[in-house]
Amino acid sequence: MSGQPDLFSYTPPPAPPRAMACSSDPQTSHAAAASIAEILPALEAIVLEALYAAGRRGMTVDELVAATSIDKVTVSPRLRPLCEKGLVEALGKRKGLSGRSQTIWIARGV
Repeated sequence: MSGQPDLFSYTPPPAPPRAMACSSDPQTSHAAAASIAEILPALEAIVLEALYAAGRRGMTVDELVAATSIDKVTVSPRLRPLCEKGLVEALGKRKGLSGRSQTIWIARGV
């Protein structure tokens, strides 16, 4: 090698949490995304804390909603960014409180 870094082994740093709306979404969706942007870190922290408290049993989205008192449409989108940051992982599936099969999420390191 010539001492140059390998282009294929570069891993960019994780992006800060952000709310997003598609360019085709109505203006109200963009306004809603902007209004939640400043509280995203706090929401992620609440979800992560609940998952740590659940231990190896983990939680489904329904269980996270019940434990945090945060709406499903707010809790569910927090999981993918936490997973991408390596803070949570999918463990398997079980029936949620709704009776439907749901992913079990656990905090890494528990």
